[in-house]
Amino acid sequence: MSESDHTFKAKARISIESQGCTIIVNIGNNVSDLAGGHGEQTFKLPGCNGLLS
Repeated sequence: MSESDHTFKAKARISIESQGCTIIVNIGNNVSDLAGGHGEQTFKLPGCNGLLS
């Protein structure tokens, strides 16, 4: 069983922060892009029907 997008992305942000970086903004068109915290601000983009892929 693979981990969820939410878990994968949260772990990636934790890894970035552990290197001494600060994530100042999180931008995404999916809830999983923003879930889990680890950013000072979040911005939700419209879905765009897969056009951002």
